[in-house]
Amino acid sequence: MSFQPFYQADFAALIRAIRMLLTAALEFGRTTFPEFAQLSQSDKWALATNFFYRFRVFEGCFRANKIFLDEPNIYFVSYAGYSKIPFDETFLSTAPPGADTTGAMAYMRTSEMVSYFKRTRERIARVKPSEEEFLVIAVLMFFTYGDLSTSEHIHGLGEKYRTEILKELHAYYREELGMDDYATRIGELMMLIQMFEKTEDLKVQFEVMRLFNIMTDDNFVYQLKKDIGVQ
Repeated sequence: MSFQPFYQADFAALIRAIRMLLTAALEFGRTTFPEFAQLSQSDKWALATNFFYRFRVFEGCFRANKIFLDEPNIYFVSYAGYSKIPFDETFLSTAPPGADTTGAMAYMRTSEMVSYFKRTRERIARVKPSEEEFLVIAVLMFFTYGDLSTSEHIHGLGEKYRTEILKELHAYYREELGMDDYATRIGELMMLIQMFEKTEDLKVQFEVMRLFNIMTDDNFVYQLKKDIGVQ
């Protein structure tokens, strides 16, 4: 039997992973977009966290489709750690003392987010983005703002990079794949990106976890929700 370096993550592992993934989101902005370094700290943070919420679900489901094809209730929360939806005893085994894990698991079993993750994996499986399309989606997600309040300067940067990456995508279809009619394919990618407009639903999840004492007011993840301006 081949070795697979993956493990089922618990709550403590999720917190560690989020810190690392958010750091990676900031680094992605810094190394991919030269103007990012000149932005204010608050703008950098807003863009990175906004991207983080979208991309972590997309990337986690994208890889789960490749590695756990026959287990649709799994998605990756870090490079090697995966979680089962709804959360189970393993995930909540390292929740803070006093947490109502029984109540949290009962809530999660009926949460809309359970079906959302399933739908997301199904949609990604149907679209089957290539590695090149995966990178295009990442760039477009970075400058997808949703309800985020941004300056005209940031909107201008977003327009610039959306235009550039879509030009490269057109060239990829024409020159690499030899496609002449790819409008439908681009439409599929744009519809896929729209599936990750779930910031408000994530706010609800965080609030519920706080009510069950899974997350406290000083918890890094709970503070992250506040910092992206979802009040």
